[in-house]
Amino acid sequence: MRHGEMACGYAPDAPAVSPHSLPNLLCSRHGTRGVLRPPPVLISAYVLLACVFWLLWSAWVLDVEYFDSFDVLMNTDYLLGRYGSYLDHMAPMLSVVMVPARLAGIALGLDPMDLRPCHLTMALLHSLYLLGVFWLLSIRHGFCWPVLAAFCAAVLNFVFFSYGAFMNIDIFPGIIFVAMIFLSDKLRGRMCARVWVPLVVFGALAALLKQTFGLFWLVLIVAHAVPLFKPSERTAAALKHMALLVCGSAASFAIYYLFMCFVLKDSLIDGHFLVRPAVQALEYSRSDIENSAATQHWLYLANFSFYGFLTSLLVLPGIVMSLKCGDRLQRSLAVSWIVAFLFMHVILRREVRYIAFMAPLSAFMLVPVLEWIMGKPRILAFCIIVLTADLLNASWEALRIVDPFYRESQLKRFLSPLRVVEPGTPCVFNDYLCFIPPRRSPFIGDYYHRKFHFSPYHVKHFFREDLYYMWNPARGNALHDSLSYGSGDCLIYANFFPMEIEGNFDADTYVLIFARVERVPYDASELVVGIEAGKKGFEDVRLGKVIDRYIYPVLYDPHSEKLFPVFQEGGNRFRLGDDVACLRPYSPLLTDAGAALLGYEIIRLVQIDSRGGTVCRLCAPNAIHLEY
Repeated sequence: MRHGEMACGYAPDAPAVSPHSLPNLLCSRHGTRGVLRPPPVLISAYVLLACVFWLLWSAWVLDVEYFDSFDVLMNTDYLLGRYGSYLDHMAPMLSVVMVPARLAGIALGLDPMDLRPCHLTMALLHSLYLLGVFWLLSIRHGFCWPVLAAFCAAVLNFVFFSYGAFMNIDIFPGIIFVAMIFLSDKLRGRMCARVWVPLVVFGALAALLKQTFGLFWLVLIVAHAVPLFKPSERTAAALKHMALLVCGSAASFAIYYLFMCFVLKDSLIDGHFLVRPAVQALEYSRSDIENSAATQHWLYLANFSFYGFLTSLLVLPGIVMSLKCGDRLQRSLAVSWIVAFLFMHVILRREVRYIAFMAPLSAFMLVPVLEWIMGKPRILAFCIIVLTADLLNASWEALRIVDPFYRESQLKRFLSPLRVVEPGTPCVFNDYLCFIPPRRSPFIGDYYHRKFHFSPYHVKHFFREDLYYMWNPARGNALHDSLSYGSGDCLIYANFFPMEIEGNFDADTYVLIFARVERVPYDASELVVGIEAGKKGFEDVRLGKVIDRYIYPVLYDPHSEKLFPVFQEGGNRFRLGDDVACLRPYSPLLTDAGAALLGYEIIRLVQIDSRGGTVCRLCAPNAIHLEY
């Protein structure tokens, strides 16, 4: 009978591969060193080297990042004393990891927005993740084709190559999770500090990387508590083991809590030292409840195929085989997969990347069913075809970084005028800045994938520390709200925030504008109050239409300090919008010498290009001014 195969297709008690025996796998049957005996060893080495090369190459060329990554770097700068307070919605450990990268950037005189040292750090972490997962799989099942196939199908999936090049903390904790499962199983046989202490450290580290991963302990406790429902399993040793796990979770929580008490000292200064983490957790829960309506419970199921077509087909059979025929560790891995997947549906905030930590667990679930398939030629041929499709899909996603969008930051180009703006000049933001790559996200219901947005406080920290900016909460009304713009003020305007639009928004209507306010003289006789039938309000007008150097201008009323939209009637005639339809022609608004027509001179314009992505353009310098 083939090694690793039983009647049910999986041998639970097959001898594990010791780390000390791994070098011997590189020897021939006759003992001649230097001969690669099992073909999977050489192929595995090529696969891992290719992935590490991709990560390092991406770290060098990538010039874009997600919103959360900039928050992480701001917290890193806080730890270095270069920022005033800690952003309390973020876990601190990734910021700690990025300290050497930021120090290297400072020492090399790099621009604050040059993220190559940070991307290199992330590339090294994800390389360790890949090597660690493959090493644990090999220790458990040996170097064989099912292990390599399970690794490629479950770990090297579309989601990994979609986020692996970025400062993403949803992938790496997967190796911590698996290590905790291994240690918790080992603790049952060796109840000693040498096993218990690393388990506690890993549990605290997971929560400090992301608060959500505090559920690792909860999953472990549930996974080991399930067998205790059988009276035969409820032994003194099993109960002692469960007590050690509960104490370990409490110890990890204590480490996390005390660490957060110190980290939040400048953010939540009103609360008592020991209350700060609880206040942070409460605020985070409120935010989750507010944002829960934007996500669907079925989001993970609808997008599970992006974790691999073969994984989607075989993970459930693998779980069943692990529970039926697996040993205690394999059953713990299977139960942990089920419990973690269910818990992630309970958490209100959902994105496809949030379950990326489960990829290593899925690989362990695939090995037994793939070992069974090795003896079924027709099924094996089908699985090879599906795995090939998986690898092609993942490779296509990996190669997207060759696109200029990822290699030359549109954000930097768009904000470059801020470098020469006079200090103290007001800069008004009506919304987040958002940039969209040419290839739209294939994820269903995941509104943040492949949308790179940026906050005004990021602009101030990374571009101009002396920038004076104003945040206008009336997002859709920035052109005609109560703010009194002055000549020379800057305006950064987006006509909507793509993440707030459900489903696949019509990106062709998205426009982001960097403009300068200009006061333009006008002749009151050229303005008429728009009270005729069929008139349009400002909100019905597409901002994408550009009138020479100006987007639609507004009229400033010094009495009410309000701005009213003005629409072109044809030629040099304009009319006021619906907001002032009740005004009479003799209103002081039309004749007061203090009134002014504010034009917005466009300096930078971001629109959707023919390939589908947003592209920053410099407006023509010889554009003709409107005559009023």
